[in-house]
Amino acid sequence: MASEELATVHELLRRAAIESVAAPPPPSTTVEPVGAGGVPAEWVIAAGVDSVRVLLYLHGGAYQIGSPATLRRISRRRGRRADRLSVRLGGQRWRTWSGRCCVRYSGDVSYQPMTLADLARLVAAEADFDAQWRLIVEFLKEYHQEPAGVRLGLLEDTPGPVGDERWDVLFAGLAEHLAMRDGQAAPGWSAARGLRRFWFPFDTPGARAQALVHAPAAFRRRGVFVADYEIDAA
Repeated sequence: MASEELATVHELLRRAAIESVAAPPPPSTTVEPVGAGGVPAEWVIAAGVDSVRVLLYLHGGAYQIGSPATLRRISRRRGRRADRLSVRLGGQRWRTWSGRCCVRYSGDVSYQPMTLADLARLVAAEADFDAQWRLIVEFLKEYHQEPAGVRLGLLEDTPGPVGDERWDVLFAGLAEHLAMRDGQAAPGWSAARGLRRFWFPFDTPGARAQALVHAPAAFRRRGVFVADYEIDAA
């Protein structure tokens, strides 16, 4: 077999291996195959999302691995979140989502960073802890990109209940921790939130030990033990 043919076979095998373990999107998702200038593509449509707003996801893989089938679940999740995003079309700021996504709108709108209240709504919609924590990381990345004068405003609105008191208290600790890092007072809504039983979001022996030593005061005094590097590394 020629080297070029062998390379093609290897590429097909890699793609097949990844697709075999790709998590399918939820049953409420509609997938419509389309062509994009001769390139196979598809619409991944999440239930309840405004059809006027479109998110374009360009995945990595160096043209070696990955396919639409491997990205359907993450595209659906990001598509659900696109309802809150906006982009300044007439100006200089074209915002990407996690480095590989962009959102296109009809009309002249302005980019709005995620607020803590937005974050709570998104976390409430996810059942998987890993997906919920990725939302925390994404919020923190957006938060730290904003100027100091804007950041405090992202913490002001009271987050709605998530359905799990532990997350509600974590958001209070997060608001106080971030405000204190900017030399500001914590938002008033965060003062009364606390747990009667300690919670370790990362519940392994090693992570618990690290959290007991390194949890920031704003979390610790509320009964939430998460190491500072989990928050500050984002």
